[in-house]
Amino acid sequence: MLSSEIVMPFVRVVVVNYDGGDVTMRCLRSLQEIDYPQERLDVVVVDNGSVDGLVWKIPQVFPNVRIIESFTNEGFARGNNLAMENLEGVDVVALLNNDAIADSNWLRPLVASLFSEESIGATCSKMLFNRNVIGLEISPPNSAVCISDVLVNGVQYLHNCSFDERFDRSGLGYGALTAQYWLTRPASFWVDAPVDQRRESTMLSVKLHSQTGDCVRVRFGQIDSTLMLTPTPTWFEFEFFDHMRVINNAGGGIFAGLHAGDLGFKELDLGQYEEQKEVFSFCGGAVALKSAFLKDVGLFDPTYFLYYEDLDLAWRGHYAGWSYLYVPESIVLHEHAYSSGAGSAFFKFWVDRNRRLTLIKNAPARIAFRAFAGAILWCVRDTVRPLMRSLVRLRRPPVKKIKYRLRQLGSFLKAVPHAYQFRRKQLKRSPIKPKFVYEWISKR
Repeated sequence: MLSSEIVMPFVRVVVVNYDGGDVTMRCLRSLQEIDYPQERLDVVVVDNGSVDGLVWKIPQVFPNVRIIESFTNEGFARGNNLAMENLEGVDVVALLNNDAIADSNWLRPLVASLFSEESIGATCSKMLFNRNVIGLEISPPNSAVCISDVLVNGVQYLHNCSFDERFDRSGLGYGALTAQYWLTRPASFWVDAPVDQRRESTMLSVKLHSQTGDCVRVRFGQIDSTLMLTPTPTWFEFEFFDHMRVINNAGGGIFAGLHAGDLGFKELDLGQYEEQKEVFSFCGGAVALKSAFLKDVGLFDPTYFLYYEDLDLAWRGHYAGWSYLYVPESIVLHEHAYSSGAGSAFFKFWVDRNRRLTLIKNAPARIAFRAFAGAILWCVRDTVRPLMRSLVRLRRPPVKKIKYRLRQLGSFLKAVPHAYQFRRKQLKRSPIKPKFVYEWISKR
């Protein structure tokens, strides 16, 4: 562990801004309050051709923050690379999304854990969604449990519920007139906590039943209780005196089919991710990277623009013998996909393109080929099918959708030769075989 008697590692904190405005300023304010010697910090904002005026405002409000100004939008990958090209005198590069709020204890545990072992190349934070919620984690024992209604202070909230990625069944049950949500394994659900200054607490009412009648475990906040369910829907009430948080990322994982994702995504933060552990990858939104790791493995792939560049860097690092730690003591609050918009066409364009490129570069040959062939078949399906349907129905074809798919395929194919050449060089010099990734597959 690091102590106050030794010289702390010199850390360059990089924040990429693209018209973030007040959100970016909020992030920089949080960095002014972190528990780390200011003389050992170099806070850098990379401005990606923004028109929000921060290149003039930041020096006035935060004179200790350096600005690297790009006159074009270089995206997340190339934007961060601009601040990481020269690492002379820099021990650690810490990346923080401009839509994140750093806890005062964000950086110190990341740096301490980063130097706990020579082979550790990166340490990543616990990222929580920046929203106040109430909800439950329900663990079915032997049979499925059904949520058929949800009220918050007497107001209907069933259709406003969000579930974590362990949730597996939903829709209309047999003979049901309203939607039902079925749980066959432990999962959590939550709703945004309403703000009502007149109330000291919030009442969550949930109508539950099981197929055979069982005792189910329910957790929320510090409460861990057991409920007896019957085949008849029954109301249960839970009183909340404080809000809860939802996990955005507790390290990066690899799942079935070699799909990458956030560990703990959308789960209620109930203390299940409070132990430091080795993870397959990290989220570039809140991570500390050892300079020696970057000098050995390289920077972000500049062809990525944004999304999956962090997974690609981590995967490449495995081939060079590096490892990564999730550090739960380091916490940030995060606005998920603030700049790109989760689910938007822009978001989907880069996520699908870069997911396939990452597989081509790093995955076993069979998976890499499927990623390449799948991109072509997917494009053919989504262009030929609507064209044929339009001809049969004598309607105008969806030109905008077809252009989007062709543009996406063109961007992907243009980047494939670079990805393939990189793959050949990487596998030639690394003693580690691509199949090592199967040892990292996690269950949701």
